[in-house]
Amino acid sequence: MADKNFPVAVIGIACRLPYAENCSQFWQFICDKRDANGNLSPQRAKDVQHFVKQTDPDELVNPNSPFFTGCFFERIDKFDANFFGISPEEALCIDPQQRFFLRIAWEAIEDAGLAASIFGSDTGVYIGYPEEKYLQILRHVNKESALGTHPPFTATRLSYHLDLRGPAFLVNAACSSSLLAAHLACE
Repeated sequence: MADKNFPVAVIGIACRLPYAENCSQFWQFICDKRDANGNLSPQRAKDVQHFVKQTDPDELVNPNSPFFTGCFFERIDKFDANFFGISPEEALCIDPQQRFFLRIAWEAIEDAGLAASIFGSDTGVYIGYPEEKYLQILRHVNKESALGTHPPFTATRLSYHLDLRGPAFLVNAACSSSLLAAHLACE
């Protein structure tokens, strides 16, 4: 049996959290002992009303609804679709989690200093992705929105746009999805 002990190095990181657009801001947020809980902005509340009406109409009148209070990203609409070769129309149909993933994965690649050399490499993409709900918001599913809302396409979309030639798959194991994806990547 081969020795399974070998070093693994994290060479690039990136993150996006409420009130933190990058790792430095997140660290400062922690050092300042701030709280990210807050109310959804009026514009974002207006944007999700259609979804809330479909899923639970009673939540629209509840000021403590989980739809309107919590930890929220400030700019979920910020996405450079052109950079990833995605049309503006297709970008509208892509689950915000996929858009975030593409942006943050690219930032981690840049942080690792691999932006110039990763294209066409044997790099694999392993993603932990616990759930998807964006499809419930879209009324009509066409081929663009089907690709943009189906979670497994998250890994293949990144691989396609960066011409990565290693394995590309998504793991859904509830709360342990990311841990399992990291384990599989190490294997």
